[in-house]
Amino acid sequence: KSVAGPAAAVQPLLRFFGDDCFTHYVRTEHTRGKKKKGDTTSWEEGEKLPLSDEQYETVQHSRIQKRVWSKHSRTRLEEYLATSLNQTDVEVLVDSPKERTNWFGATVRTHTADSPDQPNFDKALREVMEPHVAKARLKREQCEQELLGMISVKNGNVPSLTIAPYPTIRSERPFLYDVDSFPLHTILADTIGVDDLSLLHEHPIKDKRMLLFSLLDRDARKRFHQCYDAFVTTFCIPLLHSIAMSQSIFAASAAVSTSITYRYQAFPCIRVIRPGEFSIGPHCDIAYGHSIGNINFHIPLTPAFGTNALYVEGFPGREDWHPLSSKSPGLGYIFDGARCLHFALENTTERTRVSVDFRIAITRCRNGVACDDDEVDDALCSKDILDDRFSSAGPG
Repeated sequence: KSVAGPAAAVQPLLRFFGDDCFTHYVRTEHTRGKKKKGDTTSWEEGEKLPLSDEQYETVQHSRIQKRVWSKHSRTRLEEYLATSLNQTDVEVLVDSPKERTNWFGATVRTHTADSPDQPNFDKALREVMEPHVAKARLKREQCEQELLGMISVKNGNVPSLTIAPYPTIRSERPFLYDVDSFPLHTILADTIGVDDLSLLHEHPIKDKRMLLFSLLDRDARKRFHQCYDAFVTTFCIPLLHSIAMSQSIFAASAAVSTSITYRYQAFPCIRVIRPGEFSIGPHCDIAYGHSIGNINFHIPLTPAFGTNALYVEGFPGREDWHPLSSKSPGLGYIFDGARCLHFALENTTERTRVSVDFRIAITRCRNGVACDDDEVDDALCSKDILDDRFSSAGPG
């Protein structure tokens, strides 16, 4: 954690100078022409050689009195490189061609003969999907049983699919928002440096990490981050609050003075699924360590249709697969991603799907701390339900 170095240098250097730019150098020969008009000074490239340990050390002053102690070494650089390459806020696709035949997306694509249209989830296709869906069902049940073992269920043997808080708010629903007030799509395009997000696959930079590299820099992404914060705090949370108020979700007796608190994802997941790419198979978010109290927001920033859309089930266990489609920015979705299985297909359309995805949870707090199960008598997130593997990660 104490390794110092430039915040955003590693990936560009690797891309432009090669994967061995930190371990090798090219010895060149200097050729100076005669001092006549038209003659030039040039460098002729020689052989590539490995760097020695001494070449990783700091160049010191020739006078001993002016030399300074330094920790720079091959080991320190390797530590810094390992740390830098493991730090990312942006979800990107990294695939191995050898594993593609085992992917859920490739399996469905083969069955549908590369059709870019919304699949017909008939009996034949469901049989093809079943091995993947069965694993997701089992993982969901295991996670719910683990959660049941951690919290007290006051009403006896409650079925596992009913332990999630505020079940009526979790129902899938579309909503419209003003793209002029929240221009997420245009700001993201400006941040990346493109005109049309749906044509990202035509960009000359094909490495997705490099294409989205500006999002890893806090200053470069600041404008987008501010727009996202405004969208969540002035639109999405008030939307949830109005739904909760209309259903009297907060009308509960509390033993102590409490306040309603909304917890939201500090920085959203940005999904980029280009033609020919696949993101993730059937799963629910609790299988990846997210709280069962989370409510998912899915915001397509490009047209979402056919095989580039996100597919979900309307209720846990229903498996009525359908896409969260959108013709243009301005349409978003709320859905129960914590429990409902959802997946992406291999994108066989001619458009890249870019979406912003995040989660919001509602809890009752006392002095800024979520209340325990026995402190309040309502359907909000208790402390045990609210805590997940991402709670301590910190903002951004």
